[in-house]
Parts: sequence; structure tokens; C-alpha cells
Amino acid sequence: MKNTLKRLGALLIAAIMMIAMCVPVMADQKAGPVTTAEPTTTPLFNQNSENEPKNYPTKDDKATITVNGFVDDQVNADNVYAYQIVKALYNQNGQTGFSGYIAMVDVIDVDNPVPVTPLFDAEDNPIYPNSTQIAALAENNNILSSSKNPGQYKMTKGTVGDDGKVAFTAEVPVGEYLILAKSKDQETIYNPMVVSVYYTVDENGNEVVATKPISADEWWGLATIDAYVKTSTPTVEKEIVDNSRHNPASDSGKHGDDHAIGDKVDFKITSMIPSYSAMFENTDGVNTINKPIVYNITDTMEAGLSYDSATGVTVKVGSTEFTPAAGTSEVVKNDNDSLAFTYNVVKDDDNKVIGYKLVFAQDFILAHDNETVTVTYKAKITDAATCNYNANENTVDVEYTIDHTYTETDEGEPNNTTHQEDTTYHYTFEIDGDVLGGEKTVDIDGDGTYDEYEHKTHELVKMDENGDETAGDKVDTVDGTTATKTLQNPLAGAVFELTRTDEKKGNPAEVYYAMSDATGHFAASAEKYKGNDINGFKGLDAGTYTLKEVKAPEKYSLNKTEYEIVIAAEYYDEATDDHDKGELESYTITITNKSVTPNVTNTTTHIATYDHGTITTVVDGRTTVDQETGEETFTLYQASTYIKNTKLTDLPSTGGMGSYLFTIIGVAVMAIVAGSYFRSRAKKA
Repeated sequence: MKNTLKRLGALLIAAIMMIAMCVPVMADQKAGPVTTAEPTTTPLFNQNSENEPKNYPTKDDKATITVNGFVDDQVNADNVYAYQIVKALYNQNGQTGFSGYIAMVDVIDVDNPVPVTPLFDAEDNPIYPNSTQIAALAENNNILSSSKNPGQYKMTKGTVGDDGKVAFTAEVPVGEYLILAKSKDQETIYNPMVVSVYYTVDENGNEVVATKPISADEWWGLATIDAYVKTSTPTVEKEIVDNSRHNPASDSGKHGDDHAIGDKVDFKITSMIPSYSAMFENTDGVNTINKPIVYNITDTMEAGLSYDSATGVTVKVGSTEFTPAAGTSEVVKNDNDSLAFTYNVVKDDDNKVIGYKLVFAQDFILAHDNETVTVTYKAKITDAATCNYNANENTVDVEYTIDHTYTETDEGEPNNTTHQEDTTYHYTFEIDGDVLGGEKTVDIDGDGTYDEYEHKTHELVKMDENGDETAGDKVDTVDGTTATKTLQNPLAGAVFELTRTDEKKGNPAEVYYAMSDATGHFAASAEKYKGNDINGFKGLDAGTYTLKEVKAPEKYSLNKTEYEIVIAAEYYDEATDDHDKGELESYTITITNKSVTPNVTNTTTHIATYDHGTITTVVDGRTTVDQETGEETFTLYQASTYIKNTKLTDLPSTGGMGSYLFTIIGVAVMAIVAGSYFRSRAKKA
């Protein structure tokens, strides 16, 4: 095997040297033509040159090699190296007089050097080496070891252009060089490149590659072939394609939207299979890796979303579509009956299905490099959905191999892979709930302590006709919200019905019930109303609703006022360091008294501030508009809409006279009148 590799490498490098060609490892037959720079030459000279005293090539001849096209933000500037794989030979004591090239396939074997022989086809065209041959060189320890190969050069970063691209250069002796680079962002795959510095001679007025000793009377010079880096950086994007309520057109709507419990949502994932050179392949050759290439797509969702495993996924690679059958796992075959990928459902610690995972086969990855992968599937908003700013997240993770060297973590997982993710954010809303969804404990008012009350929205308050609400000290900064409030005469036991009334209502229209508690606020209850669960006003989609009281507290009259409630939401269109695209920026709840008097609109606006995805501040402001006078009143702290009940007239307790006296007198008067009437009729008779 060793001798075979030597011969293979020698022929390979000879071919490269003869054609003065740069070949990225990735560019095999199916990869199309290789992009290289035009040769750069020095002026020809000989022993009679007046401008150049040197008349023989020497071992000190050098030229600058260049690799173009690195993206500055991606490349590790301290880890771009040129490794010599072919060097020039000289006649006189190995110092002067070029005599040919020697391959450094096994540089430690200095006693048996391997000469380079030109390799041409029947039509005298150079035979291009393939990616597998160069891959063997890129994995050869003798080439990469500084103790065995003195021809190693760290390349220098140039000036970054306006397009963010940068070139790396190195001044090196005559020979062929393998260029290897590392990623700085741990997302980019760099395939090896080859550059050349070689001798040329003037042959009948044409400059050609010098493949034999150069005589003193020949015109000769140096030429270089530079390289353009070829990389592969997979991307992944997750989009909300549609939900049962609406199809968002804005870019933010593709990554964040709102739903009602029970809504169905369609998702689409778009990714790309990376392009790998033969250096990454799992083959049986010397110095090759013994683990396969990894390209996996894992999609999981939080408890508020339920993956429709019965429907499963549709996977499209290029123009080929795959539809794994519903179930826990399936091996999916390609058209030629080879393995394409394995489909598995993902479960949580409670054995609940929370998503799926696609594990692509290595041969399939290599055969479909740079092809687009789309995955579509469905999910449903569940009763476990969180509310307001507490998002229900759905995250896709794409794992792929980034380095051909393979080692394992303590858990046996590969550590030569990297990950890219994309997340969609799904919100439901709650009236009279927790602005942070009950999951976070942020000191919103900035007083140094967490007060549970400051997270409550309290858009609605139930109280009797003498009820009122007294606010504490108002916070005047834009970052503040509500101080503690004191309710006067709150009423418990009133049942309210909330009905979706706009054109986007479900079928049938959503109807929700809540009951006022001892604090006068609206909440869920273990009781039922006419067979309906009283679950509270949570799990709502943005839209228009009608609110009315359907059951008054005991001993109170029913409040027949109807209210129109409108919920609206805004989402971030672009990602920043502080927030992701699709996260909820603000939401408003507008409550309008639909009766003629009074006619007042209360609009509560909640605006969140994020810090790398964590909510740090929520500003609650309310604008009250008196529609009779047009007067607007804005308060920074959260105010409430008061819904009052009038107490019924008290009946007397047992044993008291009260209204019974009037009843007795009335009956006696009627009896006297009736008696007089009958006595009068008797006398006439």
C-alpha cells in the first residue's frame, strides 16, 4: 500500500505540476470546471541577460502564491497553511541548475526519492488528478508533520476588500503546495486547494512548463498559479407557511405569529446538503477516517405545540420527494434502492413525541452535495400553550461534519461536527393574565425586588357599584410599570362569556368563560357554566371579541353592558443581538364599552425589551379615550376597566315585619271592600 501511494502521489503531483493547475479537492468530475487564476510569470532571462546577473536557476528561487476568495468573518487567519508536496531538484550539489521535480509523498524516505514523470493522454493533454488522489495527500501525516516536511508555510492575511473577501499569500520556493484552512465561525467547510510555483522556458516564442534540465543558453523564468477558495456553508431556515387563522405575508410572520388553542400550523424547513471532498469519505485507504459524514436535521417543539406524527413529514431533496410513512421510525430508500435517510420521531423524558429527526446516509450526502433540502410538516397548538410574552418555541437543528479528523466526546458523540439552528415563535394571549406568561420573574418596575403583582395585566376588574381602585406611587420612568394597587369592594362569582366575532373566527366561533375571584379579577374556576368549562380568557389569538356578563354574583343584578375587545400584536422583522426575528415586540388590548353611555375605549399596550432573547423590561401604558369629548388620557402604569354590579334590594330576614305589614293591610282592605260589595247586593235582593 505504501509503494502504491508513493507512485500514485508522484504521478498525481507530476500532473499538477505539468499543467500548472490549482485544483480544489472538491472539484471532481461532477463538480464542473475548476476556477483558477491566470498564470503569473516573471520576465524570462538567461546567461546573456543584462538585467539579471543570475544565469542558472537555484534553490533560492521563490515566488508568491495566493489563495483568493476567503470571507473575512469565516476564516481563521492563524490557520491557513501551505504544505509542500512537490519540490524542484538541482544539479550542482543540489544548489543550482534545475534538473526536474521530485514528489514528497513520503519525504521521510530520503534514500529512495520518487522522481516525477510527466503524465499525458494519447492526445498530449494533461490528465487531471481526481479528488480522491488529492485527499490522500491531505491526510498524509508526512506531509502535514513539520518534523518530517520542512516545506510548511503559514500564509499571511491580506487587506479585506469592500465585499468582505480577503486573500492569503506566502513566498515559497519552486514546487507544488497543498493549502489547508480552518474555519473561524465553526460553520464553514474548507476543501483543500493546490497552488504551483514552477519553471518555464521559451520554446519557439511560447512560454511552456520546464520539465527537464534548463541549459545555460535558454530563456527561462518562474510562473505561479493561484487558487480561489471553495467552501461549503450549509444554511437552515424555518418558516411558518400557514396556520388555520391566516397566512402571514411579512417576513416577521414567517418566524413569529399568534394562535388560538387548537389552531393547526404548517411549517417548512429549507437547508442545503454540504459539499465534501473525498478527504471526508469513509473509505478503506491509508490515513482515511473511519467514521461517516454527518448531516442530520432534528426538529423539536415545546409543550404548547404538538407534532402531528400521524401525518409525518415530506422531504424533498433537489427534485426528488420522499414521504416517510407515519410511525416511530422508517428507513427511506433512494430510487436506486440505496439508503437515503432514516426518519425517527423524537420523544421527551415522559415518552411524549415532540418532533422528528432525519439522519442522512453518507453516500446520499456525497451524491447530493449542494442540493436544497425542504421539509414540510404540521403541528397543533395545545392546551399547554403559554401566554403573552412567554413564547411557544419550535426549533430546527442541523448538525453537519466540519472537519475530516474524527474524535469523540466522553458521551461517544462526534466532536468534528457543528450545528446551525433556526427558531419560530408562537404566541397565545390572555386577558387579565400574566404579561410574562407566568414563567419568568423579572423585576419589571426596577425596585430591586420581584413583585408578583407587577406581572399581572389586570385589564378587567369586577366590583360593586361602590367599588374603586387606588393606585400606589406612579412610576414616571419609561421603564416602569405599576406599583401596588388596592381594590375596594371587589366581587367574586360573576361569570363572563368571551366570543370571537371577527371574520377570522373559528368554526364554530371560539367561546371562552371566566369567573371573577375574590380579588375582582378574572380567572379559571373548577365550576362549570351551563356545562361549559370555565378556563379563563387564555389561549387567545389576536382578533376581535365580544365580552358580556352571563351570570351575576349572588344578590347582585346582571350587568348587561357588552364590551368589544381587540387584541393586536407586532413582531420583530429582523434579528439583532438583543432579539430574534419573529419574537413578540408588543401587543395591545383595546376594550370598548359598546353601550351608549358611557362610551369609553381603553387601550393597554405592552412593549417588551429583550437582552439576547431574555425579557428584561416590559412597559405597560394605557390610553383612555372619552369618545364623547375626544379627550385622551395616558397613564404609564396599567389601569383597568371596571365592570360593576348593583346590589339587589334586600328582603327582610325571617320574623321581621318589613314589607309583610303592607301586604297584610292590603289584603284586609280588599276583604273589607269585597264584604261591603256582597252586603249591598244582599240588601237590594
